[in-house]
Amino acid sequence: KNLHPALKEFVESIFYMSRNAEEDGFFFQIALPNFECFLSFECDTDFVVRKGGDQDFSPLYNATVIPPQLVKTEIKGKNIKAIIVKFKDGGFYRLFKIPIPRFQNKCSKARDILECEFSIVYEQIMEHTDPEKKIKVVEDFLLKKVINCKPFTPLDLAAEKILHSQGNIPILNLASNACMSVRQMQRKFMEQFVLSPKQ
Repeated sequence: KNLHPALKEFVESIFYMSRNAEEDGFFFQIALPNFECFLSFECDTDFVVRKGGDQDFSPLYNATVIPPQLVKTEIKGKNIKAIIVKFKDGGFYRLFKIPIPRFQNKCSKARDILECEFSIVYEQIMEHTDPEKKIKVVEDFLLKKVINCKPFTPLDLAAEKILHSQGNIPILNLASNACMSVRQMQRKFMEQFVLSPKQ
């Protein structure tokens, strides 16, 4: 399915993932650290995940926000049916106004982050059996977010650069590129992300 033109600035793709143990065999994957951000609506799954350092596997949620994972992640299971949204850099923040650095390395319940909104979308997804119709529900939900979307700012770009460099970038360089002083950048980071650039 072609992505709606209005979403192309924020979203790389929306797709249906389906794996069945009887057809595809048991699934196990080690995902290396990455900077990608996803939103996953699990229609039916027994998949579990384990982060580097954790002893136990945790189940996936009905709707999961998967921010950049800067640690190794193990994923295993037999069956999954899910609608996956892969965001472009800064796309999730611009649509939902929630800073990714706040919850990187965590897989969070979407409804904990965006309250009942996701519960409603999930219920609408589950009303359909056709994957294309499920994707349309998700696409319509995201299109409503585009209307109130803010433009990508130099501060957003600085946050993306910090994330991609894992913090190994001089704040002076970032401030200079954003046409700000270091103190001004630190203050604006606290206002927007509730974090300092080094956090």
